[in-house]
Amino acid sequence: MTATGRSTAAALMLLCALVLALVVALAVPAFLSWTKDGRSIRADRARIASIEASQTTFIRVKHATDGWELFARSPAAGFLDATSLDEAVAVARTHVETVLARHGGELSGIGFEPGETRRAQVETVRMDLAVTLPKAALAAFLADLEDTPPYTLVTAFRATEEDEARMALVLGGRMQWLAEAGP
Repeated sequence: MTATGRSTAAALMLLCALVLALVVALAVPAFLSWTKDGRSIRADRARIASIEASQTTFIRVKHATDGWELFARSPAAGFLDATSLDEAVAVARTHVETVLARHGGELSGIGFEPGETRRAQVETVRMDLAVTLPKAALAAFLADLEDTPPYTLVTAFRATEEDEARMALVLGGRMQWLAEAGP
């Protein structure tokens, strides 16, 4: 090999080394930057997913709360319309007496007492009732008691025949009074 051939080969090797050094000088920082960006992008995505999850949870809770407040304020909710628990007991008594009179019944005994609290704002009014009413009015009386606001949930029921036309009915039930409906 001649001196010119050697210097050409050395120049080509030097040129290749410079190109390789240039590629490495550009590629390595870019790769490190992409790796760092990839980690930050993943971290950002994780943060965004966490924020979206908390927003979704907040929205779900807000919708449930709004739904409850709308339901609680509606007349069809069936709560006793009263400002205090004592007044709720009086309203419950009046409602039962009205329904009983509508169906031709007679009141033998009635008892009301406050029950447990639910959802931190719904008070239960427990009722024990003994009535006499016509046999033909028994189903209508129970349907009226359970299906018209304020609704009564009948929890105990016993009916006995007094004579051919009348029934003695002893039942227990619960009505609900909403202590605070929200804003």
